[in-house]
This record gives sequence, C-alpha cells and structure tokens, in this order.
Amino acid sequence: ITQLRYCVRKCSPPDYANASNLVDATYLLLSHFDNYMNSVPKMKMLKHDVEQMRMELKKGVLVRFRMVGFGTAKALEMQNNNNSNNNNSNNNDSNNNNRAENIQLADLTPQCLFHACHVLDALGQYHVQEFVHTFCKDHLEPYQQLFHPSNNATAAGSSTSNDNMDNHNSSSTGGNPTPSFKISTLDDSNDISSSANNINNNPS
Repeated sequence: ITQLRYCVRKCSPPDYANASNLVDATYLLLSHFDNYMNSVPKMKMLKHDVEQMRMELKKGVLVRFRMVGFGTAKALEMQNNNNSNNNNSNNNDSNNNNRAENIQLADLTPQCLFHACHVLDALGQYHVQEFVHTFCKDHLEPYQQLFHPSNNATAAGSSTSNDNMDNHNSSSTGGNPTPSFKISTLDDSNDISSSANNINNNPS
C-alpha cells in the first residue's frame, strides 16, 4: 500500500506501470481482512485510503488524456466543471489537479498513456466503460452542439423568414409569381406523357 501511495501521489506523472499491478495486489490483500474492517478502525481507514487512491488514479488518467487532446488549461477547466456539477470536489481532487498542472505534455508519452490504460483495466470493467463514454463525449461535444436538432431552431426561423420574403416579392410584382426552380411533379408529368404520346404516334 505504501508503494501504491508513492506511485500515485509522489511520482509526476504517476507511475502507472507499477500502479496497475499494485491496484490488483492491494485489492486482494484487503479482501482477506473484510471481516475486520468494521471492528478495527485502522483497517477501515487503510481501506478508505486505498479507495481514494483508486479514484485518484481514475480521475488522473482522464485528466492526462484530456491534456493530450485539449491542452493542460482546457483539461483542468473540464475537470473543475465536472467536480462542480457533481458537487463532490474535495482536497484529493484539488491535489490531483495541482499535480496535473506540474506535468508537461512532453511527459505524457505514448508509453505513459499505454500504462494508464492498464490502470483502467485493473480498476475494473465498469470504470473502463465509464472512461470510454466520457472520452467519446468530450471529443464529440462540438459536433453535438453543431448538429443537435435543438440547436438548429435558427435554421427553421430563417426558413420562415425566407417564405415571408417570397410572399412579399410576389405581392410587390403585382401577384406574378417569381421564377422557381422547384420540381413541379404534376405539370411536368403531363408534359412528359404528352411528348411520349406524340413520339408513339409519329415514330419518324
């Protein structure tokens, strides 16, 4: 557990390579003392500390991937927004963000992110799926804002204004309709049928 604490809270960036193995080891170790968690306060505190480190790892991995994708300032802003929305900001989140501020993008090598993915695997499938969902949501948010139907109300309004403009132009020209490039299915089909009959009657 001391080694896990060192990997998570002392190394910058966190030592994900060793942390991924230690997460499994500490989980198995504490599982042997489940019957003593309520009766031995120190064991309960130790388990709570391990759970906190697991959450720090999870949030830290997300912040590091956001740093690579959006930059340090934007990644910290997104993380602070998440904390305020969840109303669960605490000292561990603040410390995690402070450590992230001291990390340079150059330190986040592909190998570092590779081991970070192993940390997620060690934390469990639920956390992996949650990370993938958040990661995709982060990168698709600009498209969501641009193409979501609720954000295209202005397009409907401009269409209505165009219709009003057409009606105004029609009335200003004495009721004569303005030229249109819309396909007229009824008139055109009659013209085509008449042409086809003429061709059949006069095969020359």
